[in-house]
Amino acid sequence: MRCTGLRAPAMIAATAFHASIEESVMPTICRAAITYGVNEPFRVEEIEVADPGPRDVLVKMTASGICHSDLNCVEGKMPHYMPAVFGHEGFGYVAAMGDEVRGLKVGDAVMPYCVPECGACAYCTSGRGNFCVEMPAAFNPERASPLSRGGKKVMNFTGIATFSEYSLIRDNQILKVRQSAKPDLCCCIGCAVTTGVGAALRTADMQPGGTAVVFGAGGVGLSCVQGCKIGGARRIIVVETNPRKEALARSFGATDFINPKERDVVETVIAMTGIGADYSFDCAGYPETLKAAVLCLNKGWGKAVSIGSSGTNVPLPLTFFDLAGRTLTRTLMGSARRQQVGEYVDWFLDGKLKLDNLVSHLIKLDDINEGVAMMNRGESARVVIEFA
Repeated sequence: MRCTGLRAPAMIAATAFHASIEESVMPTICRAAITYGVNEPFRVEEIEVADPGPRDVLVKMTASGICHSDLNCVEGKMPHYMPAVFGHEGFGYVAAMGDEVRGLKVGDAVMPYCVPECGACAYCTSGRGNFCVEMPAAFNPERASPLSRGGKKVMNFTGIATFSEYSLIRDNQILKVRQSAKPDLCCCIGCAVTTGVGAALRTADMQPGGTAVVFGAGGVGLSCVQGCKIGGARRIIVVETNPRKEALARSFGATDFINPKERDVVETVIAMTGIGADYSFDCAGYPETLKAAVLCLNKGWGKAVSIGSSGTNVPLPLTFFDLAGRTLTRTLMGSARRQQVGEYVDWFLDGKLKLDNLVSHLIKLDDINEGVAMMNRGESARVVIEFA
């Protein structure tokens, strides 16, 4: 399928966008936020997007969240090919697709998902977890990319690259969602919400009546609080250094709030619970928070889930005795498979999930560097880019 190099009018509403598909030619040139090197600011420039192959979907992005996983790569904490277009929390509409793509049509509301699902490997057919044999290829920073600028390769992060007006994505990393979904809120379900809620409900398999401790009150942490509440946790303790986030955390379901600058977390949790928590979730991803997440658990059946990441090759500051009677595991995208992400969209549209207060800032693509600065200053829950 061939797309021309002309730029289509920017339209966000699904109905208007669908009309533009029929009346306009499709673009292969669009604006994107490009990172050229470690710790360099984003530069919003034009890129070229390759024509769809047989199993590719060209998506017009309408919204994208900014995740700390993107920033970890930009800051060099996680090695990645440069130049690159990052972003993996997106929402958009199908602009064009290859001849072998099934179940989609132009104008459909879709969300990309960074974990592919081939549907045929032993992982996919097991029904357990969300690993797939095609995942290493999607995450390989040295693979081919459909993005370029001036004839030179620009890597598309995790095969998605949502910091771009248009993105070409493989069909096994795309899911169709309800047309009534709100792009600026539902885009966060692609990572933050799925990871946080899924960590509680799927990875930890939370049982009703337990006590949970959530480290960090950003987008993932607040989503984890929601997951704990949905899972029936009796007590949800949030650990966060920013006191301004206490009210927000409580609005999502937190029953207690600990500022580690004021109180020792482990001692306080044990004093609150008697023997320690049943579940803990490290959404911050630092060695000290992971250690506290393990040590605040009871020694009989406590389960800690590692979620956040501050980079590669981070040592685990634990002894073998610290793990006695406790379980430590790490989650990938809340153990959710691609189609299960669509369930979370339904939960939001049906009132089961709260997202309105999760998105603290809406910005334009040209303001992406200020959005990143707000995140680094701890001023935001989730920053979302709205495309014109």
